[in-house]
Amino acid sequence: MDDEKYYLTLAKQGDYQAFERIVKIYRDRIYGIVFLNLRNREDTEDVFQDIFYKVFMNLKSYDSERKFFTWLYTITLNTVYTFIRKRKRRSVEIAVEFIDDIQVEGREDFTREDKMALLQAMESLPDDERQLIILRYMEAAGIDEIAEITGLSESNVKVKLHRIRKRIFEMMEGHDEKG
Repeated sequence: MDDEKYYLTLAKQGDYQAFERIVKIYRDRIYGIVFLNLRNREDTEDVFQDIFYKVFMNLKSYDSERKFFTWLYTITLNTVYTFIRKRKRRSVEIAVEFIDDIQVEGREDFTREDKMALLQAMESLPDDERQLIILRYMEAAGIDEIAEITGLSESNVKVKLHRIRKRIFEMMEGHDEKG
C-alpha cells in the first residue's frame, strides 16, 4: 500500500491531514473489530476515538519495518481489553442492525440466522480465542500476521484456530445442519 506508506511518513512528521487519511483507510475495520468485542455502539465509539488518539500520540514510535495494521491492531486490542477490565463487562444483546454488516471470509452463503448463531457461539469464547477467529476469518489476516500480533508461534496459531473452529461448529450444530 504505497498510499499508506506515504501518508504514514507525513503523519509521523505531524501532518494531521495525512493522519486523517490513515484513519479513513482503517476506520471501518477497526470500528468493526471494536464493536464485535464490545457489542455496544456508544462504548465502541468511545473506544474507537481513544484508539486513534493513542495511535496519533504514539505514531513516532511506530516501526515502519512492521506492517502498520499489525501495530494498529495491537493498540486496538490493548485499548479494548483495558476498557473491558475497567468496566466490568456487561451482557449486551447483539445489535441486530450490525448483523447484516458482518462478512465471513469464504462463507458468502451465511444467512442472518447463521450470523446470529455464529456471534452467539463466539460470545461464549474467551477473549483471546475470539480475537483469533476475528483476525483470521473476519479480517482475513494471515497466520504469520496473527502470530506477530498475538506473540504465538505460527504452529500454535494453527492448532488453536483448529480447536476453536471445532468448538464453534459443535456449538452451531443444532442451528446449522451444514456443519
